[in-house]
Amino acid sequence: MGVAVFIVAEPSDRHFDLDVSGKALARSRLDSRKPGNGLRALDEFFSTSPDEAAAAYSDFLDEAPPPEGGFPPERWFAAADGLATVRALLAYLAANPTDTRNTQAVLDDLHDFERILTALDAAGVRWHLDIDY
Repeated sequence: MGVAVFIVAEPSDRHFDLDVSGKALARSRLDSRKPGNGLRALDEFFSTSPDEAAAAYSDFLDEAPPPEGGFPPERWFAAADGLATVRALLAYLAANPTDTRNTQAVLDDLHDFERILTALDAAGVRWHLDIDY
């Protein structure tokens, strides 16, 4: 199995193809690289709902009490912001293809992110990243 990152779209009356592997990108650690120019690193777009956070917390830390005050609310981001970061990472990898392992699979994930975020941006739908363990 393995860890994968994926895009969650804010609830909308439209259906979007959000299919992406996200495994290579998760393993690359490229998601934490700040692309510069004031852009966020991909891992700054992570969020989850309080219910999902509570379920994950109980799965991994069932003997520890939950955080005081509960879990933070789910955060949503403008698709254009994520798209700028993804495109900067694509440009970075084009110039530095040996900076990560399995470069082609990472590029495939980033191109899928670009496709999805382009559609979300055109529809004005916000998003965030989530992680599958």
